[in-house]
Amino acid sequence: MRAGARALSVQDQAFDDEVKAAMISQKNTTFSVEDPVGKGKYSDASILGIATRGTSNGRMVSEAERMAAVKRVLDTGSSDERRAVYASSSSASASVRKTMSDGFFAKGDQKYYGAGTGSVIQNGGIKSTEDLDTAMAKRINSEGISAESLVQDTFLTGHVERVSSAGGTESQKISSEALKDLALNAANASNDEATRSKVTFGLKGPLSKISEVAQGQTETAPRATLQDFENAESAELDRRKGQL
Repeated sequence: MRAGARALSVQDQAFDDEVKAAMISQKNTTFSVEDPVGKGKYSDASILGIATRGTSNGRMVSEAERMAAVKRVLDTGSSDERRAVYASSSSASASVRKTMSDGFFAKGDQKYYGAGTGSVIQNGGIKSTEDLDTAMAKRINSEGISAESLVQDTFLTGHVERVSSAGGTESQKISSEALKDLALNAANASNDEATRSKVTFGLKGPLSKISEVAQGQTETAPRATLQDFENAESAELDRRKGQL
């Protein structure tokens, strides 16, 4: 037993060293390049491509190389970039999926997708962003998403708005009661003293749309896109710079 444990320890240390070496070799690799052919995918000439596709410029990467790329995205990427990594879990090794799951909880993404999704990621059960949308719908239906969570991340709140208003497949449908609770939390996020100071210009749109969903007004109001959120956030930053 002791000899076996020592052997595993040596193997683990060797793998950790490989990951560290891969992180160094990837240091100057472009973080994100969208694939001009694959819609919603990233070129494998980028860190995000290596993390989500397991290839680099057409070459299958080692487990350590993919682990290094996944760690970098989880450490420094946006919530939308983490989302792409989670959606690729079915193609990753068990150890890489474990790292994805650990990052999922470390970043607090269970507040949006539900704690059970972390286990699904670890088991390789998430195969697409649609699976994550379904997990988010289930979270809204069962536990809801708090006002505090709705002011933490513009992109994730944007996903909440789209999932709550899309209708989608049977697995993504949200009950009217859950929508009302979500709308109430969105209103509280904008009005409560504890959260309203965190409502950026970019968050106002999706929070308002979430409230409209419960009131049955989605047909008369165009849904916001991620580009809308990015533009709004950029405008807010420019406004603040102008006040300095």
